[in-house]
Amino acid sequence: NHDEARRVRALQGYGVLDTSSDAAFDRMTQLACDLFETPVALVSLVDETRQWFKSRQGLEFSSTAREYAFCSHAIELESDAVMVIEDATLDARFAANPLVVGEPGIRFYAGAVLTSSDGYNLGTLCVIDTKPRARPTDRELNRLRALARIVRDELERTRLDRVRWEQARLLKLAEAMSGVAHWRYDVVTGDVYWSDLLYELWGADRRTHVPSYRAGLESFHPDDRDRISGLLNTAI
Repeated sequence: NHDEARRVRALQGYGVLDTSSDAAFDRMTQLACDLFETPVALVSLVDETRQWFKSRQGLEFSSTAREYAFCSHAIELESDAVMVIEDATLDARFAANPLVVGEPGIRFYAGAVLTSSDGYNLGTLCVIDTKPRARPTDRELNRLRALARIVRDELERTRLDRVRWEQARLLKLAEAMSGVAHWRYDVVTGDVYWSDLLYELWGADRRTHVPSYRAGLESFHPDDRDRISGLLNTAI
């Protein structure tokens, strides 16, 4: 359906599927294992055909078919929900699931939904045990939700970094095509950043030359410097 297509596009927009392991996500799954004393914890993301693990503790494989994923059921819930299965062998949805009757032999599952900033359920942060367990307390489930929100925030940071990288790449490409250099001035730190082309125009080495505000002004024609300086002061 259209909502599912938009959800998958939103997930793909994060650019994390099939990427290498990341220490920030691994710390979250390690902490989840410690807090819930489970052998398995996962950051699971669901696309059209599979669930893929951005981080995994206690599992060798990095993905499973979507049709077998507990996470597929969790993302059908409301935003930021938690799905708990105390004993998968007693749940009609999962009793014959290959991940239950075979390896890794899932019995207990608790998954907090990872909901994007625009309201799409991307996957879960889940903890799994190979033996049945009682439902965690509300306090414990709130901890799982809190960890899931941190994972979600890390996904958002990753997406923004990707957008910034793409913007920088396009700017560099446009600069190379147009032959127009640029520089930036950080009014808080006083630091000045030159583009690669500006270093080239000045004949300066990026590794040794530290640009300054004054040098930035001097990159303009002498007839324009006072006007540019006034505009900068007005902007600041």
